[in-house]
Amino acid sequence: RLLKKLSGDISPDPVETFINFITFREFDHLAPRRKADKKMLDQKNIDIEKYMSFALRHDQSHYLVSDVLALNDRMSMARSLEMRMPYLSQQLVNYTAQLPATYRLAGGRKWLLKKLLKNLGGARYVTREKEGFGLPFGAWLQGISYEKVKRFYEDENALVYRYVDFVSIKQMLAKHRSKNADYGPQLWSFLVLSAWIEKKFQK
Repeated sequence: RLLKKLSGDISPDPVETFINFITFREFDHLAPRRKADKKMLDQKNIDIEKYMSFALRHDQSHYLVSDVLALNDRMSMARSLEMRMPYLSQQLVNYTAQLPATYRLAGGRKWLLKKLLKNLGGARYVTREKEGFGLPFGAWLQGISYEKVKRFYEDENALVYRYVDFVSIKQMLAKHRSKNADYGPQLWSFLVLSAWIEKKFQK
């Protein structure tokens, strides 16, 4: 299904391919925007700078605003946090907007930020491995925090076990808690499913 969708988005026309990848064609209300984007990009002798400038502006005004920043805002406000995005400094945004798109991407992703960081004495942060902010659920299950959620795993009569094999979950949990295997992601998914079924369908 995904391969079919991908192949359907690819066109001999690079402009059409780009528009296909940045819009949801299933929504009729996006048709005017698709036509406007196509008209702006579909010009004879168009150079790579115009393509790249459009792509960066589109990401900035759509993906950044409607996805990344929106999620950050909702999650932080849900916990009464006021987040500040250092790379959204008006001065920095205005400065980088004046630089050609081809120059901004010439050295790969984030090369400008890395160069600035090196010049400001942060070279060791440029070369270190990327670190995520994943939930340490696997470690929690191996410690005393397991007591808070063990009922979801140990109650053989729970509704979730009408759809999931109890013995399989029990075996996964035993291997995980004994540190013979890492089933953190699977056990987390099971916990979310179990809690959702209990909330929605438990009478």
